Amino acid sequence: MRHGPAEDPTPLLRDFDRALTPSGRDVVRRVAGAILGEGALPTRVLSSPLVRARETAALVVEHAAPTLTIELARELGPGGDLRGLLLSHAALGGAPMFVGHEPDVSSVTAQLTGSLGSGFDKAMIAAIELEPGARGRLAWILEPRTLQFER
Repeated sequence: MRHGPAEDPTPLLRDFDRALTPSGRDVVRRVAGAILGEGALPTRVLSSPLVRARETAALVVEHAAPTLTIELARELGPGGDLRGLLLSHAALGGAPMFVGHEPDVSSVTAQLTGSLGSGFDKAMIAAIELEPGARGRLAWILEPRTLQFER
């Protein structure tokens, strides 16, 4: 999952500290509701240490998987070894969720599946079923802009 919509960078705000916007929080809550509604619940949640990713992970846990805790992984930060982290956790089984950043999320998804070359929108999720040999199959994608929200 890519983090939700966050504050724009400014000279006074470190990239690390950029938080979700109020509308970004709403989008992530709705995505979490869609995950819950589809029964696609994670068994573990790992997040980049950057504020916007941690807040995204916290909202998913709060609204879709309240029994889970969030593990911070610097590999999920920009430029980290997301592929290595994903492959190492695949051996543990279950359905881990990783919350990270672009272009890393779409790059690793494309490396593993050969799909999704256009990139991840904010708060977008792709489920990858890993196969032997570090290849994967894109099982499903949840794009926030395609969700129908009631107000």
